[in-house]
Amino acid sequence: MALLRRLLGSHRRSNAESNRFPGRLDEIRGGIVYGWATDRQEPGRLVTVSLQIDGQIVAEAPADQPRPDVQAAGFGRGHGGFGLRIPDAFADGAEHQVSVVAGSGEPPLPGGPIPYRATAPAPEPVPAEPQPIRGYFEAVAKGAAIGWAYDPNVPQARLELQLIVDGTPAGRFVADASRADVADAGHGDGFHGFVGRIPGEFYDGRPHAIEVALAGTDIRLEGGPHTLQQSRAGMAYLDRPAACISGWATQGTDVEIRYDDHPPIRVRGRRLVSGFGDEKMPTANCGFSSPIPPECLDGGWHAVSVRFAGSDDDLSGSPFEFRLRTPSVQLGLTRSSGRLVEGWAFDALAPDHPVRLAVFADGAPLGTVKADGVRADIPGRPARNFAFTLPRGAHRLDFALADTPHAPFASFTIGGGEAQPVAADQTTLQDEARFADPAFVASVRAAFAAFLDDPGTRFDAPWYRLTYPTALEAMAPGNDPDAAAFAHYRDHGHAAGHAPSPLFDEAWYRHRWPSVGRAVAAGLIPCGFAHYLAFGAQAGFAPVPGFEAGTAVAVPAAAARSGADAAPLDAFLRQARSGGALPAPSRSLYDDWVDRLLREAPEGTAAALAAGDRAIRARLDAPLPATPLVSVIMPTFNRAHTIAEAIGSLVEQSYQNWELLVCDDGSIDRTAQVVAQMADPRIRYFAFEKANGAIARNRGLALARGEYIAYLDSDNIWHPSYLDVILRALLASPSRPCAYAAYLDTEIVGTRVEFRALAVEPFDPVKLSRANFIDLNTICHHRHLYDWLGGFDETLPRVQDWDLALRYFSIFRPIHVPEVLAFYRRNVAWGQVTAISLAHDVNAIVARKTTARLSDGHLRLDIDWPADPRLTVILGSGAEAALLAELLIHLVVDGAEVTLAHGGRTPAPRTLHPADPVADLPLGPEAFASTETLAAALEPFLSRESAVLALGLSSAEIADLSGRLGRPVDTLAVDADGVGIVAADLARPFHLGALPLPSPAEAAPPEGRRPLLLLGGAGHPNAVPSPLGGVIVAPADLASGSWQRTRRGGEVEPWSEQGHAAIARALAAAGALTSIVPAEALGPLGLSLVVEAIQRGIAVTLPPSTFADPLIAARAVADLRGNAGEAGRLARATGRARAHGLAFHAELTAERLRFYLYRRCFEGNR
Repeated sequence: MALLRRLLGSHRRSNAESNRFPGRLDEIRGGIVYGWATDRQEPGRLVTVSLQIDGQIVAEAPADQPRPDVQAAGFGRGHGGFGLRIPDAFADGAEHQVSVVAGSGEPPLPGGPIPYRATAPAPEPVPAEPQPIRGYFEAVAKGAAIGWAYDPNVPQARLELQLIVDGTPAGRFVADASRADVADAGHGDGFHGFVGRIPGEFYDGRPHAIEVALAGTDIRLEGGPHTLQQSRAGMAYLDRPAACISGWATQGTDVEIRYDDHPPIRVRGRRLVSGFGDEKMPTANCGFSSPIPPECLDGGWHAVSVRFAGSDDDLSGSPFEFRLRTPSVQLGLTRSSGRLVEGWAFDALAPDHPVRLAVFADGAPLGTVKADGVRADIPGRPARNFAFTLPRGAHRLDFALADTPHAPFASFTIGGGEAQPVAADQTTLQDEARFADPAFVASVRAAFAAFLDDPGTRFDAPWYRLTYPTALEAMAPGNDPDAAAFAHYRDHGHAAGHAPSPLFDEAWYRHRWPSVGRAVAAGLIPCGFAHYLAFGAQAGFAPVPGFEAGTAVAVPAAAARSGADAAPLDAFLRQARSGGALPAPSRSLYDDWVDRLLREAPEGTAAALAAGDRAIRARLDAPLPATPLVSVIMPTFNRAHTIAEAIGSLVEQSYQNWELLVCDDGSIDRTAQVVAQMADPRIRYFAFEKANGAIARNRGLALARGEYIAYLDSDNIWHPSYLDVILRALLASPSRPCAYAAYLDTEIVGTRVEFRALAVEPFDPVKLSRANFIDLNTICHHRHLYDWLGGFDETLPRVQDWDLALRYFSIFRPIHVPEVLAFYRRNVAWGQVTAISLAHDVNAIVARKTTARLSDGHLRLDIDWPADPRLTVILGSGAEAALLAELLIHLVVDGAEVTLAHGGRTPAPRTLHPADPVADLPLGPEAFASTETLAAALEPFLSRESAVLALGLSSAEIADLSGRLGRPVDTLAVDADGVGIVAADLARPFHLGALPLPSPAEAAPPEGRRPLLLLGGAGHPNAVPSPLGGVIVAPADLASGSWQRTRRGGEVEPWSEQGHAAIARALAAAGALTSIVPAEALGPLGLSLVVEAIQRGIAVTLPPSTFADPLIAARAVADLRGNAGEAGRLARATGRARAHGLAFHAELTAERLRFYLYRRCFEGNR
């Protein structure tokens, strides 16, 4: 192959004039001219070659002979060879010059001309005896007749075949599919397979005889006939975000969609359905999607039915009713200053509702912006404000509705401090007419062909192998992996949207320049990279998001990965690899204060801080996955002497995408002037009448534009990496929308900085209810928490931060970052609220508020749902999975659409809550035979806005199912915080706490005769001392195992109850509960049983563990290492009730599930 390329290279034209027909004249042997030629633009096409002798064309023929060596070198599809016989007239003893020309108007092929001299004609070749057609009809599977057919007399021919059903022709197809096994057996070039679609009308449940014949003949292929006996099937549903009626019908049968009383609309089912197998199979191309007519998008109710064409049979799911409206959104930008963009949007059909927008900068998604601010400058207009920060160097903004991000409706160019709208008919970068020019299209194809001929360093093989690991799965052992990577890109990867190197983003380029994407989809050009090579680079089209060729820092050409021309691009990519963060200053305000503190700090403080800084640097090694805007709220009152340092610690942050809202609570000193001197456009200063810190902070929260909120008091300072570290923790764990960090607690006494504490406290809700150990200056949270739970309690003169933490963290379990990221400074001389308000016992007020929530009901999340959330529960095997599914569904069914998918053929029994409105989906046992069959069965029923949770499947099955569905599949698990929802894409689980168990079925027996409920001791009833009432021994499998009670005298009483009935009986009878294994080992059901016992006042004893330790410390449970008989005395009833109410109450679990559904259904874990 290398020799072949070198031979070609000596005759290669320049890139601009590259030959369309690569080939070579190899030799003249026996009066026949041998060689090869292929078509670079259409590799599968046979090229016509002309024999030229002494400059005159004397013969023509197709280059149709097998040449596997040519294909191995990267040319054609295995054919392309030719053998041209020299006419007898040139056997005259004279010397003649022989050459071969491929195509029209092309130069002779390399290798010629070759001198030829002969005195006698070459002997005529003896024609071979014609051989019969070879082939085999192998099977009827997945909606198609499958096999191969080959004509040994014309090896490169692709045979046309006829499908015969019950003796009658029913369609034709060509045997041209790839079949390497057929070629290995010595039949043809590997492209003689067939997959012939069987028409949908034969899926009627009756037996049909299927045969395959050579078209136009009675020659049947061996292997047939095969019998087809299968009924048609299909599913229809409302694709709300796309405003379409979508679904699938067996083998792509046409369907008829009828809206209300309108005539039916006939729709073909030919779309690829994910999860239905190989895309080449008819079963996978049986989907349909039809836009809903505009007259039905009026916000009113409409009925729709979907039937198999020509019948009265409805598809599954049909008929149904829907209500949709066409958004009529207008948008404008009012300001573009620096990197801040402000604008307005309103929906004429829903003027009182916020508008959610998807924003793209230079084609790269920035995220979702909500236009929900009030416009005071235009009275009477129902517009809503929005604001966000641009990435550096952005030149263009595109806006789409968040539900339809693929359809931008407004575009603006950014530059010179102004934003100019882009008219669709004036957008030269999306010029469709350019692709109507055949010469332009040919130049694009030629540029790509030249690249394939000599990719150089523009193709990064190691990067390609790492980025697309499946590309080399079929590589033969011993092959060069770099060459195999390039061959994959050349033959498949470029068409599939793969990029040749990290210096070009193929998917982004097609999206950024829609006309290019459409040209690729239409088959006009091979890929977006081809357009960039021929035109885009010279026209200034960016190859990756954010690149500016004119402003990128240049580096030496030797250091660039793609040649001298790409040096600025390479510099840009290496600079952007950090995720947009800027390096922190070598010395900071924080460092200076730490130095002052360490002069008199206790021994070990310096070492602890140094270890923390090393951990911080380790956290910063990985790039940030996103750079959301953070709104920093800073209330202030007469802090002219400290506020500059506080703001300075923000300006020195390594993370720079922030805004600061300084909320001046009536200062009468020079605070305003100090802030003005900071001269940073990201700082917004607001002066208010004197109120209090809570009111000032709430005013700032109301004006905040950021996706995340942080708090910095005007007399404290941050570590220069605070925002960088805290955001990485939050972005890595979308299941946890809040976080806090450790801090240095200090006091300034005169000129000394005295050490008070190194506050590093893991989260403990019971401990937090007694005293605050979390400093507000270390808290960062998603703005959802403010939107859903409100801000600070304005009636409190102080400890508003404690009250906020109690409310926010009662539902949302925060991430604890153990590194020191804030410097808290006390100073009596500064007149801080903490010092001057000691006379007011507001701690008691906060405590009463917490107690009221325990008795009167917990907080509810005020979520603005864009639609009803959907949850699909996949129920595998096992009684415990079925019981957990019922418990979980009961918590979310009020407000969510729940589907229960299971392996039965009839509705699944639900004995606990049979009245819960659940859509039962019996898939049958065959669907659960493998994850492949389960994914195929589920796919038609899963909407985009749906969470998927599996119970009763192994972790390996869940991981494989998630990959096949292309979406997260969650499940329940137990960790140190209790029961949670876990998935492969989550660094931390969605915290639930526990699932409430069924109520007791009987009254409790008299005190003193109540037995001990023993968990984890099946087979070991004497693991703990037996009380007077004996021991109830719970089985290892709580849902299906056998329960028994061993009385004090030793007699054993088996229970007839199992599952939830046995659990309810045990909870009603037991006076104490002891687990001899850690609570985490009990699983979701066992841990929930422990929590339920705590809630009901049963004395619980647990062995130490990360879950049990806080409960033991709170005296909610007893330590198994102590005297188990004293559990009732040591674990106080008040401690049990408080621990349960603060961490595990059913209302808290329900709210946590609502948050889980919102994240999974509407935010995709952003």
